Amino acid sequence: MQPQTAHKAWQNQPALSEEITASAISRFYSKPLYRTINALVFTIWKPVLKKYVGLATLLAAAPLYAADLVNHADNRPASLDTGAQKRVQVVNVWATWCVPCRREMPALSQWYAAEKRQRRGVRVEMAGVALDKPADVSRFLQSVPVRYPILRYTGNDSTAWMRGLGNPTGALPFTIIRAPACGNYRKTLLGEVSPQQLTRAVAEAAAKCRAG
Repeated sequence: MQPQTAHKAWQNQPALSEEITASAISRFYSKPLYRTINALVFTIWKPVLKKYVGLATLLAAAPLYAADLVNHADNRPASLDTGAQKRVQVVNVWATWCVPCRREMPALSQWYAAEKRQRRGVRVEMAGVALDKPADVSRFLQSVPVRYPILRYTGNDSTAWMRGLGNPTGALPFTIIRAPACGNYRKTLLGEVSPQQLTRAVAEAAAKCRAG
């Protein structure tokens, strides 16, 4: 029985006799022994509840984690989880058959190379996530190399995965700027993005990190 429902459960029990009245129950609740037991139960359950609330949060964010992502370079499991560290993460979701994706990637690579030279006081990372076949990704990267790591989504429902990232339509290209440990900052950019848009969003996220 959870501590917060203990009072209600007691009150819902059928009376043993008409002599047991609400005032008698009230007197029981006011006794020091009851208050001590209640505090003890809450103390015992609090870390358990905290643990499972944390687990629920993790499960809610499950689309971001390693189950359906691999590093394209070595095919090893990958993750977009930033942990508790204050950092800004830029994630660009793309595919080789997406014309705007192919068009924007050289500019994204140049932007990231320049961004790494900035001194924002907060670490900025970038990753591209390809919704494509390994051979097609490799062929494209041979002609258009980029300066940030490329991951691949290997699951069966890329639309649901993108929805978990904040893309309700499933359209490409799609870029998200996020800083989970900095007030859970998140900005989504649908369609082809410019370096100016990325710089503004990253500056906003970095400011959140520095302020927190």
